[in-house]
Amino acid sequence: MRLAIACLLAASLPLTSQDSPTIRVTTRMVQVNVIVRDKKGQPVSDLKKEDFTLLDQGKPRTVASFSMTSTSSVAPVAGVAKLPPNIYSNRMDRPAAVSNNVTVILLDGLNTSFSDQV
Repeated sequence: MRLAIACLLAASLPLTSQDSPTIRVTTRMVQVNVIVRDKKGQPVSDLKKEDFTLLDQGKPRTVASFSMTSTSSVAPVAGVAKLPPNIYSNRMDRPAAVSNNVTVILLDGLNTSFSDQV
């Protein structure tokens, strides 16, 4: 009986000592998409990250990563009618070679055990 209690107490003790340092790191990367047009409504294509000022609650933030995507050279698919103003569709009117950079993370809380979700 005493051996069983000693084993349970030993198993409940933490494996790390209190003297080991704990390091916690938090990183948040926010993607900000912009569409930039000149006074004539034409897309601006020669932008660099230095051309932008990013503010978070009035404080300047560093632009860590910058990329530019242009679809101005892509022609619409033949035979597709142009939509009237203020009418939108989710139909792809561009060739499949154009990437839309969509990232989806799906967590299935119904069919996945809690320990696997964590």
